[in-house]
Amino acid sequence: MSGNAFFGALTFINGTLSNGIIGLAYQSISAAGVSPVLDRILMNNTGYSNAFGMCMADVGGLFVIGDPLTAVTTAPISWFPMIRPYDFYRIPLASVKFGNSATAVNLNLKAIVDSGSTMITMSAKNFNLIYAQIQSWCTSNPGEKLCKMADDAAKNKGFSASLCEDFKPSALNRWPNFTYTLGSGANLVTFTLTPRDYIRYVKGFFKVGYCGWLGITQLPTLTDRDGSDIVILGDTFMRAFYVHFDRDQSRVGFAPVNHTLCGRYLKSGLIWPWWIFLVFAAVLLCCCCCISLCIYGCYRCCCKSSADGYQRANDSL
Repeated sequence: MSGNAFFGALTFINGTLSNGIIGLAYQSISAAGVSPVLDRILMNNTGYSNAFGMCMADVGGLFVIGDPLTAVTTAPISWFPMIRPYDFYRIPLASVKFGNSATAVNLNLKAIVDSGSTMITMSAKNFNLIYAQIQSWCTSNPGEKLCKMADDAAKNKGFSASLCEDFKPSALNRWPNFTYTLGSGANLVTFTLTPRDYIRYVKGFFKVGYCGWLGITQLPTLTDRDGSDIVILGDTFMRAFYVHFDRDQSRVGFAPVNHTLCGRYLKSGLIWPWWIFLVFAAVLLCCCCCISLCIYGCYRCCCKSSADGYQRANDSL
């Protein structure tokens, strides 16, 4: 590929530090009305279809322009027609189910597939329906850290490594899966999110393992342009699959991904919070001050003893 494209970096969003975002949606929602990077690239490379795909992991990933990269998938791609207007990538979301719940939460909403969002985001009303399923499981499984993570999300504490819960890697094998059903009518396909997918985590604080939080968050309301409820399927959902955005045929596709070919999961380990280093530095400074005072005190005592001895010697003369 060849051609020129202009890049801009968002360094702050509402006062929050940002690493930058590449807009991959349609030009119609471009803030300045400029042509997005992908459009400019395809404009100068006409041999490629107007499509792109990606797979993400904790470490690494792939971004594809043109036809789907089926080499990284473990099953055929399931396609879902996009819902107008074509600005974001909207598809139908039928239901969500947690674990072996008797009934799924029937949402029948539009979902925006957005790689620029970290979390799965929904309105408080829809979040509470899913939270009730997690609470039901927690009643039979008290003490599980997943329950505390869900409680934090229900209290709308947001997501931050400073609010995470320490847990052992083995817990990921105990916690239930989420099942998302995409599509409408006869075109319904279920997709599974394992705990390794729907829990966001970093290496553990103070103890070897992980420290995580629920990758599902809520807003008081979350509506589309027409006022209807929507759900945002961000990285938390997308990283479990290879996702392809086919703008030629106005559809979005999902397929299970082979993560050995597309990044890797984060290994468990141990990291220390930044404030631990401040405490250590303060303790070290105090120790240095104490040692300095002791040395100074000894020096004063020695000087005084020498002066007294000198004075006595003079007096005896």
